[in-house]
Amino acid sequence: MDTVPDACDVCADGDDTIDTDADDVPDACDNCPDVSNNWISDRQLDDDGDGIGNACDSCFGDNNVDTDGDGVPDDCDICPIGPDDLDTDADEVPDDCDNCPDVFNNWIADRQLDDDMDGVGNACDQCPGDDDSLDTDGDGVPICLDICLLGNDFDDADGDILPDACDNCPYVSNYQLGDLNNDTDNDGVGDACDQCPNHPDTADADNDGIPDGCDTCPAGNDNADADGDGVPDACDQCPGVDDALGATDNDGDGYGACLDCDDSDANIHPGAHDVANNGVDEDCAWGDAFRLAQPTPGITGLVNTWTMTGANANQTLAVVGSLTPGSTPVPQCPGMVLPLANPVIVGTTFANGSGAGSVVQIVPPSVSGRSAGFVAVQLPSCRQSEVILTNFP
Repeated sequence: MDTVPDACDVCADGDDTIDTDADDVPDACDNCPDVSNNWISDRQLDDDGDGIGNACDSCFGDNNVDTDGDGVPDDCDICPIGPDDLDTDADEVPDDCDNCPDVFNNWIADRQLDDDMDGVGNACDQCPGDDDSLDTDGDGVPICLDICLLGNDFDDADGDILPDACDNCPYVSNYQLGDLNNDTDNDGVGDACDQCPNHPDTADADNDGIPDGCDTCPAGNDNADADGDGVPDACDQCPGVDDALGATDNDGDGYGACLDCDDSDANIHPGAHDVANNGVDEDCAWGDAFRLAQPTPGITGLVNTWTMTGANANQTLAVVGSLTPGSTPVPQCPGMVLPLANPVIVGTTFANGSGAGSVVQIVPPSVSGRSAGFVAVQLPSCRQSEVILTNFP
């Protein structure tokens, strides 16, 4: 406050005696208090009307807004979004406005070029033809450099340079030049960790975890081996005997000694044809087979009579018949299977001391004009006759 009345005061807003730049314009009314620019010839000009005289105005703009607070008004700020003095690569482009803040690429001759317009300058762009921001799996690696678009490139359990998400053997190293991720059977499991490399692992009929193509026993669980002989129970001819001994097949007929009643003769084994009444049990099924005579139709209805030959005395004989072939087990003879479907018991009798006997039964008229098979079983010895076929009138 000065003692000069306002009517005569050069600067009514302040002390006329304070004039830092000695330009006869008191500081309080000087639009350039530190630069001499007196009233003469309008030297207090302020063309942009921002309150700062032309003589000391570093920015000829219409306002003094300084968004980034660096002391430079936005209109004259080379980087209005950040401090102009922060320039890591010393290329005269402030970091906040530099599309390569760590790589020298100043304004001269368009060195801030960004051909793919992804915000990353050509000078430091990993993918100059693609948008560096595109990263579908979120691992920080742009698509153009990403070796695995399905997952994090840095997750690699086996250390073979192949990210786990794209590695068909994530826990077994299988990165080999010319044989990268090789998968011969195209089942999605790499050869390096494929327990069955030449057959798809997806085919596993018995669900034991071992692909059919490499399954020693595709009919059953390879891990079930009661006798510990290395042969799964489901495919073991002798599941209670070590096959190293019990499955010895001296005659080469496909049946081990534990199943073959004569392992010195390839014509004798389970399932072989048993010639009736020759004294040899070719099929290893409770002794030699016997024959039945063809049944003879009776006068009233279809009465069928069989004559049993070669039978032992005093044994029960069960004769069964069926219109269709098939397989039916005999409860009294474990392991015996008759070659008839849905058989019915036709009759039973006792053989006499001479070894001859007969069975008589009325067969329902529904078989008239059809063929039926008949087979007899002696009980309790479980000897089985040959099957005979009969055509009914």
